[in-house]
Amino acid sequence: MDTLGNRLKILRGSMSQSSMAQRLDVPQTTWSNYEKGRNQPNLALIDKICCEFGVNLEWLLFGRGETHKSLESKPDTCQNCILLYDKLVHVQERENALLKENSVLKDKFFELEHKLSLCRQRGNQRKYGITAGQRSYPSGLWNKAKNKPRFVS
Repeated sequence: MDTLGNRLKILRGSMSQSSMAQRLDVPQTTWSNYEKGRNQPNLALIDKICCEFGVNLEWLLFGRGETHKSLESKPDTCQNCILLYDKLVHVQERENALLKENSVLKDKFFELEHKLSLCRQRGNQRKYGITAGQRSYPSGLWNKAKNKPRFVS
């Protein structure tokens, strides 16, 4: 009977179960249970097996079709890697540009926030009739006539 476990054995070939399990990052006992049909690999592992060994997914799951993918249907991996690397470089450059822009905007924000704070302070001083020398005293404790602090006894 042609089962998934038997196809996994065929795929492993002369490689030991522990070598196969190590190559796919699964415990050896788990791989053994897959081959014996006690457990089924999850979809992520099946995808990894197909990619790692160039196995036809339909053959691995159902026993239909060619064992390995034909070379015509296999994309040019090196070309794909180059394209992905170029995209990665572009994304990193864009990220760096955005970080610089963010830094400039943050500096401008803090500068404007500081100016706003100064404007508010000046506005409050004018509103309550406080001059520059009176800033540290509450309005009731400043003697305007003598232009000095009023001490309450």
